[in-house]
Amino acid sequence: MTKSRAFRIGKAFGKKGVLGKASLETPEAVGVTETADSAGILGTAETGVSKFSTNDKKLFVYNGTAWDKILSGTDGPPVWDSGGSVVTVPKALAQNYNFNTNLATLDSQRVTLSVNAADPDGFPITYSSDQHPATNNLIDSVSQTSPGVFRVTPNIMSGESNANDTVSFRILASDGARVATGSTVFSISYSKFTIYKKGAASNGWWGTTYGTNYNYGSDGQSGIGDEITDNGTTQILNKFGEYWLLPSTNFTADLKMWGAAGSTSSDGVAGSGTDTDAGLNTYSGFGGYTYARMAFVKDQYYTIIVGQGGAFGTGNGNSHGPPKSFGGGGSAGRANTGGHNHGRGAGGGLTGIFLGKEFADVDAVHSASLLIAGGGGGGFGQQGGGGSGGGTEGTRGYAASSTLGGYGGTQSAGGATSGGGYGAGTAGGKIEGGSRGRTSVHTGGGGGGGYYGGGTGNRNNYAGGPGGGGSGYIKSDASITNSGMNTALAFNVDGPSPGRTEPEWGDDAGVGNYDHNSTTANPYTGGGNDETDIGGWRRVNPGRFAIIPV
Repeated sequence: MTKSRAFRIGKAFGKKGVLGKASLETPEAVGVTETADSAGILGTAETGVSKFSTNDKKLFVYNGTAWDKILSGTDGPPVWDSGGSVVTVPKALAQNYNFNTNLATLDSQRVTLSVNAADPDGFPITYSSDQHPATNNLIDSVSQTSPGVFRVTPNIMSGESNANDTVSFRILASDGARVATGSTVFSISYSKFTIYKKGAASNGWWGTTYGTNYNYGSDGQSGIGDEITDNGTTQILNKFGEYWLLPSTNFTADLKMWGAAGSTSSDGVAGSGTDTDAGLNTYSGFGGYTYARMAFVKDQYYTIIVGQGGAFGTGNGNSHGPPKSFGGGGSAGRANTGGHNHGRGAGGGLTGIFLGKEFADVDAVHSASLLIAGGGGGGFGQQGGGGSGGGTEGTRGYAASSTLGGYGGTQSAGGATSGGGYGAGTAGGKIEGGSRGRTSVHTGGGGGGGYYGGGTGNRNNYAGGPGGGGSGYIKSDASITNSGMNTALAFNVDGPSPGRTEPEWGDDAGVGNYDHNSTTANPYTGGGNDETDIGGWRRVNPGRFAIIPV
């Protein structure tokens, strides 16, 4: 109903009307209340009431619980502060954050952001936060544990559907009138796999075959029992030993692997002649190279073997020859007596991946083979260089006489040995290269490990010929694509060898050595006299295994 003109005039002159207030002996302020109080002690009022602080020269409005400063032309905005200096963006907000589900506990995945702001006019700062989009699956909760300190907890239970999402997180600092803001971006990553490095006491064939003598921390190899979690980048395994890979989801990765090289001789102690007297190629056999793209299955264990480099051969006077290498590299005997100072090297171990873990025997290991790069054969300086690992086949040990070098492993059989005047050597077999007893004399260099290992060199009066390289392998399976394997070029130290130009290659993986030609450098560095301490032998570098998630 429309009010009459008389009614409206009467109301204006009423007790609570505007004209009624103006007719008072001391007119009541209309719109604002002037006060000499500062902003902090203005008291309380009805919602919407304004007051002017004469000493601060600021206008405030009561919001029902507190006084909000009304923006004026002379009011300065809050500024971010860092240790007393003005900053554009707080340090805590100057980077993006990724919730990493590889971390072990929820608490370790929370992110704490600490900011500080100051008001140039001295008014207190209140902090708050918001997110964009406001509804998301990345952030579970945000709590302000103290002024300017925010604890952000991720939502890791939502699954990988949010793996590609991002959230803009903003912190606001207000002086009651003006606001300073700073923001950062949150994302989340889900681990594709975890790799467990096994110590010396692992079960199954690899553990029982090599046992406690193969403490994987020896030879400068560290990290026994380490766990390696996927962080979305390339993972490099460059320490010899046994690893178990356990996928937390189905994923695909490019794999690149290099077998370890065999070693060659080291004179060890003074004697008559050196290993280079014959003027032959005195290198050890190089490791092979294999690559593929492979699809991994969630919760399925895979075993990765990184081959150990072959140990240097011994000179006259040593009681034992070089031991086996982890990954199937064969051992060799000691130098014969009678003034001959001619040692020979052990074969290098294979590098590869196998389906499952803790295999009962070598047949089970062989059947579980997925991808293998063969190890190089052990050389013997006076007689020639070890054969290189495969590839489809390992190469035969290079020797001055065709009767001296052991043969490389193939896709169906271990490399044969060569016969000599002192009897035959030892052929390679499944996974392992041919070996000779370490206290024996008149023996050849050890064969390299592989899908099928290389054979030892022949036996003769000068201690025998070089060993053959082990073969590589690629399983014919739908999970394996874009694959290939190559045999290293024999004795090629300086030139390109398959896989050595790949960006993931390094640490001279799979590269052999020249004859050391030393009469002082004993290849055994341990403290015992029987030279049976496997960790006390000088070796060439191990193989290498690269995992590149795609």
